[in-house]
Amino acid sequence: MLGKIGKTGFGPTITVVILALALLWPSLINGEPFYMPDTPSYIRAADAGVYKLTGMESPWTNEFHDRYAAAPKTAASADAVIETTPANTADNAPVALAGRSVFYGAFLYIAQIFGNFWLAAVLQSLVVGIAIMLTIRTCMPEQSRVSLTIRILAIGLPIVFLSSVAFFSGFLMPDIFAGLGLLSFVHLAAFWDRQGRMERLFWFVLLLSAMLFHNTNVLITVSLLALVVLGNLTKILQVGWKPVLVVMASILLSFAGQSVFYWGVTKYSGNAPVMPPFLAARVISDGPGYQYLEKHCKTEDLKFCRVLDFPVINHDQLLWSTSKDEGVFQALSNREKREIAALEKAFVLDVFLEYPIEVLVASFRGFGTQLVTFNLPNFNYNDKQKAQYQEKIPSELFSAQKQSAAFKNTMPTRFWEISTFIISGLALLFLLGFIFRNFRQSGHLSKTAIFSLLIVVGIFANAAICGALSGAKGRYQMRLVWVLPLAAASLLPNRQRRMEAAQPTE
Repeated sequence: MLGKIGKTGFGPTITVVILALALLWPSLINGEPFYMPDTPSYIRAADAGVYKLTGMESPWTNEFHDRYAAAPKTAASADAVIETTPANTADNAPVALAGRSVFYGAFLYIAQIFGNFWLAAVLQSLVVGIAIMLTIRTCMPEQSRVSLTIRILAIGLPIVFLSSVAFFSGFLMPDIFAGLGLLSFVHLAAFWDRQGRMERLFWFVLLLSAMLFHNTNVLITVSLLALVVLGNLTKILQVGWKPVLVVMASILLSFAGQSVFYWGVTKYSGNAPVMPPFLAARVISDGPGYQYLEKHCKTEDLKFCRVLDFPVINHDQLLWSTSKDEGVFQALSNREKREIAALEKAFVLDVFLEYPIEVLVASFRGFGTQLVTFNLPNFNYNDKQKAQYQEKIPSELFSAQKQSAAFKNTMPTRFWEISTFIISGLALLFLLGFIFRNFRQSGHLSKTAIFSLLIVVGIFANAAICGALSGAKGRYQMRLVWVLPLAAASLLPNRQRRMEAAQPTE
């Protein structure tokens, strides 16, 4: 068996530095890290908290003043007067969105104190570099004739330059932490006995950060934890209970962190954060929800009935369009946003009870589509995004952004869309074959086979969750699919795996 590793720290620092520098290549070509229209929302949430607590302003604080000003601005029309008159009431107070992590926002807020977001890209790349190094090192045979440094670079650099990981390392969104969270879970679960305290602490903090940064990472972690608990009870996986307890502790801490956020927003704004009605928009866009409305709106006054008059039904448009002829959330007044969000659960449940097969088929279709969606559209900005950036980003940052390759639509992405699809598909086939051969030879799964199985299940869980909740998008797949070739390449030259498969699992 492989002995415990990690007692001497994180190993060869030079490999981490080289990998981190290599991971910055898309950002360097672009001229700066990459934005998404949601990026300003994360920063403004953190900036609002800092301003409320300390009174310290930043270039992002102007919008806080605009939204939370005590007196409404003079309206230019009668319609505007109607919209702005109740601005002082608690009912119509600005809506703080749940799902935009204030913790990741704080990370970006601290990074931009130096005038730009390069620090965020560098730190994310360093963390990814450490995760890649530890993964390769953990799978390395004790008696390997190849030096650790050479092996890490020989595996890590092709992953950096042939997969999507470098794009997301420089992305000003929490997306990269989906892959890092998945790696954290599988390392804790499969390789607990091989790790020293510092390595366990690294993966624990990284897993907790991933769950604090985005809710889908919590769902993926809970799904994998349920599989591990079932495997322990049936003795098929035999992971052990220590890592289970540690992962449970991280989940509870993430819930506590979200509770603090909800408490803070409620205390200072008078209203709890609002989760946009993602599921309601999903079932309407998929068809069952629309059928339900066609049937019941003739006799019932449902808040979602207005979608029957919309010329186009699209999930993102339903949520984020500011036109009342297209949207059922962002287009509404703040009071109506809270009302429709509160009605979402009952509506989705009613739709499912009436059209269960249709909802399940649509969810499965979204899952399948998500699995095969490999593209990087977020790294060249369209006209709508440019308009949003001009409105939301402070002028000094927007001036720099206009010089970026993504803003000019010259960022090369097609090669990496194709290469990521190819190497991820080959890696998936390798891992499935590795798991099958391992179980067939010994009747149980070794540590490396458990590692492989959890990676594969995590990829599928991500596709199921994102495909069902938000619809298939390339970014949901590309943000963590790089973990597949990393795992496969780390195991491929491991001559010890046959010996390990014949030995009993601890």
